[in-house]
Amino acid sequence: MKGFIIGLILGLLAIPIAVYLYFSLGWAPVATDSPPMPFEQYLADIALGARVEHEMPKGPSPVRPTDDNLTAGAKVYSQHCGGCHGKIDQKPGPFAEALFPKPPYLLDPDRTIEDPPEAYYWVITNGIRLSAMPSFKNMLGDDQRWQLSEMLVNAHKLPATAQELLK
Repeated sequence: MKGFIIGLILGLLAIPIAVYLYFSLGWAPVATDSPPMPFEQYLADIALGARVEHEMPKGPSPVRPTDDNLTAGAKVYSQHCGGCHGKIDQKPGPFAEALFPKPPYLLDPDRTIEDPPEAYYWVITNGIRLSAMPSFKNMLGDDQRWQLSEMLVNAHKLPATAQELLK
């Protein structure tokens, strides 16, 4: 029994030691064109989803998806987001392709929109750590961030004025 316990303890110690060696000896892929580390995307998605769910504003968006608000959101998107996330009928360009993780094509006509505007608002406001997604908390006003969030949620049913700004 004593041998089993010692073996169990040594086995459990081997895991953090192996992880430490993986990183400290330079084996971890850290270049943007390297493949992701084991479980990296899975763990990042879990952490981001849980944090957004926990911290996003509760209740309905204070900005309604009117034509004026969607057009205002499209203007903000065109100025600040289109370079990395693409525009209507224009996928993200070579700069975005060089990033890791790659920014999603937010105006993809085949994209399923599942998140509420409150989730987009959280991401726009806070950014995403260890990605190229910045925080816009100090760059855009509160109404602009909500307008952009509503525009993203309603990206497949935008008025013509908003669509023109996104081309």
